[in-house]
Amino acid sequence: MTHFYFDNMASTLVDPEVIATMLNCWQTKDYCANHASDHVMGQKCRDLITQAKHDVLHTLSADGDDDLTFTSGATESIHLALHGVANAYSQQKKHIISFATEHSATLACLSALEKQGFTISILPVLPSGHIDYDLLSHTINDNTLLLTVMHINNETGVIHNLEQISTLCQKHGVLLHVDAAQTIGKCRLNLNSLAIDFASFSAHKCHGPQGIGALYRSGKPKRRLIKQIPGSSHYNAYRPGTLPTALIVGMAKAFTIANRDYEKNLEKVYELFQFTQSNLPSSYIWHGDTVHRVPHNVNIALPAHVTESECSRLRNYYTLSQASSCNKQGHSHVLTAMGIPLDIQLRSLRIGLSRFNSLDEVRLLVQALSVV
Repeated sequence: MTHFYFDNMASTLVDPEVIATMLNCWQTKDYCANHASDHVMGQKCRDLITQAKHDVLHTLSADGDDDLTFTSGATESIHLALHGVANAYSQQKKHIISFATEHSATLACLSALEKQGFTISILPVLPSGHIDYDLLSHTINDNTLLLTVMHINNETGVIHNLEQISTLCQKHGVLLHVDAAQTIGKCRLNLNSLAIDFASFSAHKCHGPQGIGALYRSGKPKRRLIKQIPGSSHYNAYRPGTLPTALIVGMAKAFTIANRDYEKNLEKVYELFQFTQSNLPSSYIWHGDTVHRVPHNVNIALPAHVTESECSRLRNYYTLSQASSCNKQGHSHVLTAMGIPLDIQLRSLRIGLSRFNSLDEVRLLVQALSVV
């Protein structure tokens, strides 16, 4: 039986160019060495990693003084950022602000920090999924150390205004961490023009390999961070262990492609989004702002008459998710925070679109959704 793949907010197909780049590492003797080894092959691996770091920072329009720490993915990057910042600045301030629609990785870190004596403010969001900026402004106080916020919501595709957020943080002397796991290929991100102190990234959300991510750290001024995993490091100062050279160059290639083909790929995905938006029955409920969102995400609730078995059949055949792949409670904390009742959540589907989906595939999906 033929299956389709529409879960691209959870993970994406690896681009053939990325695969070719990684295969060159895996199949070439010169790049099989440990990057920390003090011989010529170790140096060749370090050179590849150095170039990859430069390429990633270039796609982010970062400054030459900025730093990048490679991790196993965005979850680890978020942990390193939140715990590393909290530990580094705990003698100065102990209040951290975030939002109820953040990724579970962020919320879990904040829960752990609260047990360590930090004051955590988890703010509600508007029904559209957007931030209440008046509430945020009034929540910031003299003890506020850090604001952590997701750029693009992984469940609804809603885009938060980083320019407004970073300006507010800069005004009040608050450090800013951005979960940018969903950003690359979906929105432009110019770190040189925004007062962002830390940002977490993942490769497998933008057609790169799973198992690799990075944490950006601003170098102007240089922000402090405490390493969270004990052990020696070589080149990757805040995360010890042998670096996976092939995964790192694969991530850099995926980011480079996303930057290089941004307009072309966005136009294609937007065409798929518009077709879906125009052809789904009006009885479907759309979750989240339908304008200030990325076209890669369609989060909808099916009509009330649709049975649970019909929802399950659609999810399995078209590879759709009911909520985030990291959410196992049977409902979505994101949709709950937006005031959406549980009965509507249980018949909701998240369609994740990518440049590797075709219009014919989307047409078949929309037809299937229209007849249930």
